[in-house]
Amino acid sequence: ANVGTVTATDADAGTTFQDFTITAGNTDNIFTINTNTGAITIADNTNLDFETTTQYTLSITVSDGTNTSIAENVTINI
Repeated sequence: ANVGTVTATDADAGTTFQDFTITAGNTDNIFTINTNTGAITIADNTNLDFETTTQYTLSITVSDGTNTSIAENVTINI
C-alpha cells in the first residue's frame, strides 16, 4: 500500500535526486522507500497495530549525486 511520496528540492539546476533512504524510525521494518522516487510503501504489515503504535516518525535522507542531505523527519499516522 502506498503511504506517500517524499520530495526534495535543490537550487542547482538539473539536479537528479537518488538514493532516498530511511535512516531511522522504521521500527520492525514496516516501511520501505523507493530509492529513486521517494515513494513510501508498507513492506511488512505484520507488526502494524494501531493499539500498539499510532504514529511513526521516519528520518529520511537523499543524495544529489554528490552530497547526501541531512535527515528530515516524516510522520506517518496510523
